[in-house]
Amino acid sequence: MLVRSLARPALPALCALILAACSGGDTPAAPSDPLALDVKGNGPTLFGLGGAGHGCRSAEYRQFDFWVGSWQVPSALAVPSADFITGALDGCAILEDWHGAGGSHGRSLSSYDPTDNMWHQQWVENFGFFPLRLDGAFVNGQMVMTDTYPNANGNGQMITNRYTWTALDADDVSQFVETSIDGGPFTGGTLFYHRSGNPSVPPSNVYHTCTSTDPGLALFQEFNFTVGQWIVTLDGHGSAEARSADGALRSDISADLDGCLIEEKLTGPKGYEARIFTNIRPIDEIWRRTYQDNRGLRVYVTGPRVQDGKIILTGTMPGPGGRSVGARVTFQQTAGGFTQRWERENPAGRWEELVTASYERQ
Repeated sequence: MLVRSLARPALPALCALILAACSGGDTPAAPSDPLALDVKGNGPTLFGLGGAGHGCRSAEYRQFDFWVGSWQVPSALAVPSADFITGALDGCAILEDWHGAGGSHGRSLSSYDPTDNMWHQQWVENFGFFPLRLDGAFVNGQMVMTDTYPNANGNGQMITNRYTWTALDADDVSQFVETSIDGGPFTGGTLFYHRSGNPSVPPSNVYHTCTSTDPGLALFQEFNFTVGQWIVTLDGHGSAEARSADGALRSDISADLDGCLIEEKLTGPKGYEARIFTNIRPIDEIWRRTYQDNRGLRVYVTGPRVQDGKIILTGTMPGPGGRSVGARVTFQQTAGGFTQRWERENPAGRWEELVTASYERQ
């Protein structure tokens, strides 16, 4: 995606973090095939059926398409970087596979969310310590997204990264990378992408951060019980549509980027497909998970490390009339696999079950 050294804290802050870990636009047009409501009419269903691009046809979903392609990115090192950007989920998402000249390897999932009229990106790299969750919009012909997080050196400072993508012409894109500390002036530099049918790909380093046996780094592996190939069965009122269709839900979950990214590929009846990115931010030990499907449904949830054998993440999802409502998902390991139980906040402010997905190994 970019030379991540521009987005990282200085080396002393990096060392301090490692030591600490080891020691303890406009309103979009309505889709032509609206998202199916659950049987109570409360909103779009997770683990749905159908898709095939019907949910992402409005112009907003095409705002970042200028970044799609394979790119060579010059660097100050002897070899250039390479970035591969692909459209996914029938136009509902953009996936990135970055290979940095210095050995970094990163992936990102970007998508437009009509509930807030914004773009969002979840970025994970193979060192583990510097994931990003960017939010922004397409403004004056440029895609601009930012993320703010605590400085890893623990001094209380807040760091803001800002990324601006600009299409210079059909074969060239610039990416301006800036950093601000505690609201101060932004400083940074520019990466230049040139379209290439066969870019040179530098080798990636293997850091072993996210696969380490050091107890201080065990947080990276708390979601590993979900890795595998699964048959998914559903229960709860929000599962009626998917259960009424022929064909099983299948899930392939892998630990990518040296174990720093848990990525799920979910497929089901009538062309349904979803992609889910899950990773932990070690600065504050918060798990982050983006669900995006090819009907246009996006759900983002976050939460703390495992507690009492469960990982509980909360966020929002679309509800009646397009408004957002609270969402909560609980992950728990079972004898044959694991379950994820989704709940949604009702108008009275109480949690009600939406759907429980049981994952059994194929």
